[in-house]
Amino acid sequence: MLANTTSTQRPGPLTPSIPTSVDGSGLCSDMSLEDWFDLSPLPMCFSRSSDDFATTRWNGAWFTAFGFDPLSSQGKPGHELGIWVNPEQRAQMLGVTIEKRSAQNIDTEMRHADGEVRNLSLSTRTMRDSCGEAVLVSFFDVTELQRARVQVETLSEALEELRVTTKQFVQSETRSALGNLVADISNELNKPIGVGLTIASSLENRVSKFSSTLKSGVRRSELAQFIDDARVASEIITRNLTRVGSLVSHFNQAISIQPSSDRKQFQLRKMVDELLATLDTVFQDTGCIVEVDIAEEIYVVTYEDALAKVLTHLIQNSVVHAFGERRIGTIRIEARLLKDGKYLELRVGDNGSGIQLKDLRHVFEPFFSTRLGQGGTGVGLHIVHNIVTSLFGGSIDVLSEVGMGAIFRGCPEFCVNGASVKSWASFPQTGW
Repeated sequence: MLANTTSTQRPGPLTPSIPTSVDGSGLCSDMSLEDWFDLSPLPMCFSRSSDDFATTRWNGAWFTAFGFDPLSSQGKPGHELGIWVNPEQRAQMLGVTIEKRSAQNIDTEMRHADGEVRNLSLSTRTMRDSCGEAVLVSFFDVTELQRARVQVETLSEALEELRVTTKQFVQSETRSALGNLVADISNELNKPIGVGLTIASSLENRVSKFSSTLKSGVRRSELAQFIDDARVASEIITRNLTRVGSLVSHFNQAISIQPSSDRKQFQLRKMVDELLATLDTVFQDTGCIVEVDIAEEIYVVTYEDALAKVLTHLIQNSVVHAFGERRIGTIRIEARLLKDGKYLELRVGDNGSGIQLKDLRHVFEPFFSTRLGQGGTGVGLHIVHNIVTSLFGGSIDVLSEVGMGAIFRGCPEFCVNGASVKSWASFPQTGW
């Protein structure tokens, strides 16, 4: 049975068990194992079974760490110094060490000389020499490590709560966006369908009445009037059904980014000039001016039709949203090679009305538009985003302030002038 009796007897020295010379080193040492123990930078102690572990020898690092006075404390066991917060752990530690010859990572709380309680991890092993068996104990202060661990666990819990909250928020936003999407689509489709049904119903009634009139005979003027009414009704129905077809086509484009042609090499400036020539109808009855700043030596290898679709939607977006009813302004298309030709950036900007801050984060969402029912479908910029990020493997963002216009910066991954590049860089915003 292990005793915890008080004694001022100093435990015997550790008998030297190391050689006094090191083979091949040319160095000699007269230091004993006890000297190495005293000079160890790790707090340590040992007790001997010869006095039933009643006394304890502490090294210098232990006194430094725990703050006790070596002159008055040397030789006293830990329970007498009051370092054990739970004194019964000393006997348990000694018992386990003697039984198993060693023990690792024994977690305990210990008290310093100033009363501060610290978390310690103890490692022990038995040693035997001419003086008998001794138990050597090493002390590792893990207080800061455990505090850090608690902080990490707290942060992890907070992060998990944030993930859950974010997921719930995204789900809520998604449900809200989906509800708005359904409402917007329904509103956009209901208008032309409703008008078409109304005119079709009116035409049906007109035909029914005209059929009844035929039985009693009709005048030439009545027949001419009926034909004219039928023609007008047919035009209205056709126009509204065409509008429905156009909306459905736009909606299909919003979820499909498959190009209709293969990748090929082409001169970027020439492609843009040819595209603008085909967009004359977009600029009809407007005072919009398009400026192009693209060097003729830039050749790219990509899907030409997809890039044309991106530029078309960005241009149409400026015409419909940036200039509104006044329909006057400047659209600027720029492309620059940066970093010695390793980076390409495409920009389509305007000096129109700009985008409100609350709308900026929504501009690439499907079916979001500030002009639904007024020429906006809410799918153009979503199509642009899908093509640039998914098909081209690049990035796109928008810079805008109300009243200062907007600049869409697209950074697709192209093969430019024979080298595959992926860009995300900016050049000075001049002229805006």
